[in-house]
Amino acid sequence: MEDSGFIKKAKEFKLPHTGKHFGVVAGSGASTTEYNEATGGTVSTYSNYKVHTFSYGHGSSFNVTSVGTESSTVTYLLVGAGGRGYGGSPNNGAGGGGGGGMKTATFTPEVTDYVITTGGIGVNASIGQPSSIPGVSGASVLGGGRGHYTSGKPGGSGGGGGGRPNAATAGGPSTANGNDGGGVPVYSGHGRVAGAGGGGAGSVGGNGGFGNGGAGGSGAPNSLQTGGGQMYSAGGGGGGWAGPWQYPASSSVGGSPGGTYVGSGGQGASAPEGAPGAGQNGIVVLRYEIS
Repeated sequence: MEDSGFIKKAKEFKLPHTGKHFGVVAGSGASTTEYNEATGGTVSTYSNYKVHTFSYGHGSSFNVTSVGTESSTVTYLLVGAGGRGYGGSPNNGAGGGGGGGMKTATFTPEVTDYVITTGGIGVNASIGQPSSIPGVSGASVLGGGRGHYTSGKPGGSGGGGGGRPNAATAGGPSTANGNDGGGVPVYSGHGRVAGAGGGGAGSVGGNGGFGNGGAGGSGAPNSLQTGGGQMYSAGGGGGGWAGPWQYPASSSVGGSPGGTYVGSGGQGASAPEGAPGAGQNGIVVLRYEIS
């Protein structure tokens, strides 16, 4: 049969001033782009990447409007909220909070809205809130475990154990995507013991004991958000004890109140009856190529 000219063919064209190529199937009304197109969150760019950042308290959706034909991969970073430190007792230091779980992976999106969940610090909770991307398999992390006056609580990274007279306390275990909190061994005959540090994304929390509080576990670097080695999710340091000499809480890496690391645990309180650190909120970051 002779070609009547009604056979529809795919054509490619380039929009002026954008550098974006679009493939259009005549008569179908459908279009695709070489690279992903999406909105939502706080948007930034560097190199050949676009980044969408979702902070706690600024809820939003990652709205994918087009999936790329040349590059469709989205890489994500999830950091759960840090766990709280615990309040000090009259004589013993408390455990520091664990850093939130931290995970990086990839997925191929669909044209849909992904409602982002970003973890916040829990008020008197045993664990910081989780961060996740519902609808993406495996895209979820727990918050950090709370430090305690007995054994630390489990979480993304575990909370530190508290100082107890003539008794050992255990660090909270990491359930996934983090490290364990430190513990405190038995110090027989000593009624004043310092607390342990919470675990961080980079290392376990330091043990407490007869002296300074245990150091918080180190945070871990990730370049997804800015292209540099930004740090996340450190553990809070353990609280010191009050005795003939006042031992301060040992320094923690980003875990004390006002620390700059996202997802870090709060400082354990020093005796006598100091105030604990609250920890830091989590974050969700998504990145994809745009050229």
